[in-house]
Amino acid sequence: MLRKLASNIRQFGAKEKPKVNLDNFLSRHLNFYDDRLNYTPEEIISLIAQVKEIIKVEGTLVDVPFPVAIVGDIHGQYADLHRIFSVFSTKNPELPGSLCQRYLFLGDYVDRGPCSLEVICCLLVHKIYYPKMFYLIRGNHEHSSINRVYGFHEEIVSRFPPPQCNQLYSAFNDLFAYFPLAALVGGRILCMHGGISSEVKTLNDIRKLKRPIHEPSVSELACDLLWADPMLDLSGFVPNPMRGISVFFGEDALEKVCADLNVDMIIRGHQVMQNGVGFYCGKRLLTIFSAPRYYPGRNNKGAVLNITGEGRIGIIMLSPTSKMLQGYHRFSETFDRFEPDTSYTERTSSAESLTLPESEAVTRMPVSITITKPPGTSPKSVLTSIRRSLQVNSVPPAKNKPMRLLKVASPLQEVTARDIPTQRTVDETQGDTAVTCRSK
Repeated sequence: MLRKLASNIRQFGAKEKPKVNLDNFLSRHLNFYDDRLNYTPEEIISLIAQVKEIIKVEGTLVDVPFPVAIVGDIHGQYADLHRIFSVFSTKNPELPGSLCQRYLFLGDYVDRGPCSLEVICCLLVHKIYYPKMFYLIRGNHEHSSINRVYGFHEEIVSRFPPPQCNQLYSAFNDLFAYFPLAALVGGRILCMHGGISSEVKTLNDIRKLKRPIHEPSVSELACDLLWADPMLDLSGFVPNPMRGISVFFGEDALEKVCADLNVDMIIRGHQVMQNGVGFYCGKRLLTIFSAPRYYPGRNNKGAVLNITGEGRIGIIMLSPTSKMLQGYHRFSETFDRFEPDTSYTERTSSAESLTLPESEAVTRMPVSITITKPPGTSPKSVLTSIRRSLQVNSVPPAKNKPMRLLKVASPLQEVTARDIPTQRTVDETQGDTAVTCRSK
């Protein structure tokens, strides 16, 4: 199967077959119905060694062209990663969804979810074969002080005996130290996991950060790119006591950074959004979170951004599914359409809720946001025209058959600013706190 795919994919920058045969390793990660895989320490060490050589030659700030799908936090939710891939499988019936689209992932691949190892191994093997289709930047959970506490270390120890478990855990975190910290999409959108920094004056400030970065807290800029959060009713940058590390930044700081860097908007992850997405500062900043049902009982949606070759941003929402459902059932209608969407908590970053009448597991929202600024248009007016149409799957596929979404389009509807969540502050009520604070 993979030999047949190779000729179709080579145009996307696929590398030649690695010295160690990873064909079987890749094919195991193309199966939607496998929740947990069996690994040997040898194949994971080989995987890490090969992908490290690819990531080393990328910059700390990677340039990603349009079109691209942008994925936020996954947190070990392997089945939901495949749900995201399946959304794009309709582009080419001959290929799996993971090979039909260029992807940019914003970090936090591990911790909290049950299958961190499957998520990171799946992304790494795709990076080896298709480095120009898969871009991976670092999140705050790609550091030993965090992933030793929130689940990744425990998962590796439970699946491998000593001393292999310790060797694998160290190898993964050594690899994470080489991951890029930010991406520039289409030359107009700056993406990172956390947020902006008072230390960034030009894009070269990010490019000049030397890797490996084993301890991000020693660099204020690196620390903020991984940890910073936006906050309403705030001026400039202030320390972030809720996380114990990095800063909150206000709208004025965001406007200045966008102007200094000559970018149209910021896209980041790092915070749970009840509806998967949240806007801030007149939609100059967008937070994307791609792990539905992140907190049990909260029923948050996940979301993915689909940016076209013309720079138009579409939002694809993933409704939460029941833990008991597996395989194709994950695409069935399980979200209660009568359950109201409310602000996440009193500390939520969604000041207003985005209430959708649809309840299907996958909801498409192509949003007419053009990134290229028209002549004579002020930066604040760039992201004002928003329209949406809803496309949903109505019939689940047969078990063990390739995923095919049946789409039903509804009429276009205007969406006002009040329909889109405005981001206020950090909302992870069980959120991460830093083990060590940033050095001044």
